[in-house]
Amino acid sequence: MKKVLSFFIVICASVSLSIGGASAAPGQAASFGDSSFTFKAEPYSGDGNPWPFVVAKAGGFQPGDSVDVKVVDSTGKQISSDYEYLSSYGSPAAELRLDLRGYSGLTSAQVTSGLRLLLTYSDGNYKTADLNFSYAMPAQLFPSAPSDKSQFVKFAKSDYTFDRTLSCGYQIVDFVIDDPYEEIRSVRVSLQSPAGAEIDSGTLYPDRTTGINVVSFFLCPDDFDVYAGKNEVTASIEWQTSGQVPVSIKTSASLSQFSKPAREAAAKLKKFCFKGSSYKSTSNGKCPAGFKPATFATPSVVQWNSLSRNPAGSTGGKFRIFACIAQFDSVTGTSNFRAYATRSESSSYYSGVNSYFKGDKRQLLSYSEDDLVVADVTVTGKYSYSTFGGGTSVPYFQIRDIKKVGTC
Repeated sequence: MKKVLSFFIVICASVSLSIGGASAAPGQAASFGDSSFTFKAEPYSGDGNPWPFVVAKAGGFQPGDSVDVKVVDSTGKQISSDYEYLSSYGSPAAELRLDLRGYSGLTSAQVTSGLRLLLTYSDGNYKTADLNFSYAMPAQLFPSAPSDKSQFVKFAKSDYTFDRTLSCGYQIVDFVIDDPYEEIRSVRVSLQSPAGAEIDSGTLYPDRTTGINVVSFFLCPDDFDVYAGKNEVTASIEWQTSGQVPVSIKTSASLSQFSKPAREAAAKLKKFCFKGSSYKSTSNGKCPAGFKPATFATPSVVQWNSLSRNPAGSTGGKFRIFACIAQFDSVTGTSNFRAYATRSESSSYYSGVNSYFKGDKRQLLSYSEDDLVVADVTVTGKYSYSTFGGGTSVPYFQIRDIKKVGTC
């Protein structure tokens, strides 16, 4: 009957396969050794389970035999060792289960440079001196790490879009990490403006259990006002081993002026060309002779304050604004409605500027009170109407195109 010699090489930092969907694939099964001892092993799986490993001795092991095993790197630095004594049984081969969950300080560079297994054998009868053997451990047994350190961490997307929120909230950046020897200590992630201003930052500590690796940016409406447009996300990799220079990777990120529903609605607004006070829609972006493209921009705070206080002074202005329809009935008629307008999305539309909007009655047929809309408008001036207290004047907008965002 074959008997089993069991010993464990205990090393300190877990070797795990790629996490978060990366591709650090192990190699193939391998045999190595010489005429005295031979070893056979399947590729190390890196899943944290003991590694089946078989060692055979020419002539077999005898009761009282002992082996002292050390694993060292190319510089001779000992990574781990273990000792096993066979008490009252022998076997031609030993079926080992090496516990590699603890690789202490083992790096991909050490595996690439080469690991050696040093074996000292003592026979149980003490008739001969200890015998020492040295074997190169095939690199194909171990997971391969990227040769380029910038490939240890990758952004899950080539470009991130952060949609505007109506209140402060978290925005997620996710990563794919290929770090089979756990060489990464942390990743500092920064969201920066084109001018280099840091909008927010966070630190990622790789989650080797779930493989879910994300960092969150805490962004507020003001951030979208100030930094709307193209920005940059930078990730700086910090290493477990001191003295290694951090490695940085970058990708782009856009802070949208609008929430996702508003962005999708605004994308459906028609394009226009204009000549003086005449406007024509265009489906191909080309303008008729004498006309030029009309740009409807989000008004600045100063522009909005000027418009709301002196509408006549902004006559002819072209803006993209939001409005909560407050009155659309027999009093306003079929082609006009009263609404609370805001220069951008708001968490409280009823605090917007009381305004009047004029459009085509066929275009406005599907709209009603409490609809939240985004519209490209030109400023007509002011609109005056009677109230219970007398009368009031409000900004008056000509609708060029309008889309529903939701309700308010």
